[in-house]
Amino acid sequence: SMEISDATVHYFRPLPPVVGISGRAEFGPGYFKITTEGGQVGKNIKLGAGRVDLTELDTLENASVSVALETPLRDALQLLDRKPLGLITKLDIDPNDLAGEGNVETSFKFRLLNSLKADDVIYAARASMRNVSMKNAPLDSTISNGLLNLDLNTSGMTISGNAEMNGEPVLIDWRENFKDTEDLRSRYDVT
Repeated sequence: SMEISDATVHYFRPLPPVVGISGRAEFGPGYFKITTEGGQVGKNIKLGAGRVDLTELDTLENASVSVALETPLRDALQLLDRKPLGLITKLDIDPNDLAGEGNVETSFKFRLLNSLKADDVIYAARASMRNVSMKNAPLDSTISNGLLNLDLNTSGMTISGNAEMNGEPVLIDWRENFKDTEDLRSRYDVT
């Protein structure tokens, strides 16, 4: 085992690295496991506790990563929209139209490949978001004072909770389907 202090990690170039990571690594035949605490991406995305498991290193070379984040929504969405990901533009959302904060639990699974593409990553995220506001929101609206939950994975996204839409209190349930096999891509329930 070994201690890690103030490390920099390039996780998916050309995305910006995680800096200031501390933690502990354990390794043995076919595995390398790291528990982390702290670090940040850019100026405002703060990392909490995390874990990286590199397994089957003698055969398949799998990676599993989970990390907690505390971040302004705009910063997180701008990161997810950078090349090679481009995830937010696909939803017809401009990250600059959003504001608010979020606590996020993320997970990623992928093979350790030199030619890894964004589509090769299995991902999931759950977030509690507060003070959410969005200009140019779906249904030609403006969202404010949002207290919303996010559930995101490779199949789709659900955002639900309370907010104000054009100044009126509403309950929002927004679903996005990422699979090409489904007839319905977007669904908005507002009550």
